[in-house]
Amino acid sequence: MPTERRKHKRVTTQAKGVYAAHTPEYAYAAPVMDISLGGFSFIFLANSPRLNKIDRVCISDDKNFIDNFPVKMVYNADFHLSRESYMKLRQYGFQFVDLTPTQKIDLELFVQKQQQMSQQEACQNKKTKD
Repeated sequence: MPTERRKHKRVTTQAKGVYAAHTPEYAYAAPVMDISLGGFSFIFLANSPRLNKIDRVCISDDKNFIDNFPVKMVYNADFHLSRESYMKLRQYGFQFVDLTPTQKIDLELFVQKQQQMSQQEACQNKKTKD
């Protein structure tokens, strides 16, 4: 079993409107799958142009926004929705790098909000099942 190398706990985003786009052109937008103080991942079409030149991103949901955060790609891998899926997708992982103190605070607040929303969603799902 692989050893977990992440320093920060990932928060699974409630994909209802959490998107990442690269700057300055904001040419690509994709749903964020998870985020932490160390980085984030998103899913994108496999036949899209390579995204390995992204070095800055903005990430937003319906109430929060972080912008112009420096990143570096740390992985990209095949992503399968299901065995029957005909869509070819890739998951891209990015690490936040060289954040300013203000960016670190903004990121901490953004991740905390995502964690709160995730917990609220889990409570609502539990109530629905009961």
